Amino acid sequence: METRRDRQKRETRGAIQKAAHSLFESRGFEATTIRAIASKAGVGVGTVHLHFRDKESLLVECLIDDLTENDRRSWGTMPEDAPIRDQLLHLVREAYLGWTRQPSLSRVILRQMVLSRRSELDRLRALDADVTRRLTGLMRAAQARGEIRSGADPSLATKAIFAFYLTSSLNWLGSLEGKGPSEPFQEPASALSEEAMEILMDEAKGFLDLLFTGIGEEGKEGE
Repeated sequence: METRRDRQKRETRGAIQKAAHSLFESRGFEATTIRAIASKAGVGVGTVHLHFRDKESLLVECLIDDLTENDRRSWGTMPEDAPIRDQLLHLVREAYLGWTRQPSLSRVILRQMVLSRRSELDRLRALDADVTRRLTGLMRAAQARGEIRSGADPSLATKAIFAFYLTSSLNWLGSLEGKGPSEPFQEPASALSEEAMEILMDEAKGFLDLLFTGIGEEGKEGE
């Protein structure tokens, strides 16, 4: 049973995280200070440090919440009876939309996921591993339905899909670097989504077509 003290600690931590998320988006990650976060949350700087080691720790917690919610929405709305290609395109689109909702934060966390060895990122990588596991399950189910040839390795196909998704996300977010990684993104989300999504989804469709049909010359498979 949660004690009063435990509840207060949970509520304080939540207030700090909410304040950090708001400031990261409005001011940018680099421009946001721990002191500003503490002020907005209505706590002291020392209290922030009691709950979070530094700004990067706060950033990771904010993104874990956002990615978990986006993951729940993506899989919850996926058409279960659709062909595997349509299921994958649905998941990829929802994942892209997750990044477009907060591009300034997304640039920072994607860069850290790839380059950083910080222990806090283990939880983010665990989320990635869970998604990979479920994608492999989708691929195996499609294989059982005859949509994927019997000799194909679903786990390798999943790795290829995830690598494409991560690379395309990094490339798109990297195209925003001219604004500076610490600056909040000012373009309306609707305009961003419409323009970026068309390009990203065309690439995703092309990649999946290539994956499912192969790139070898017809009639020369196995030579």
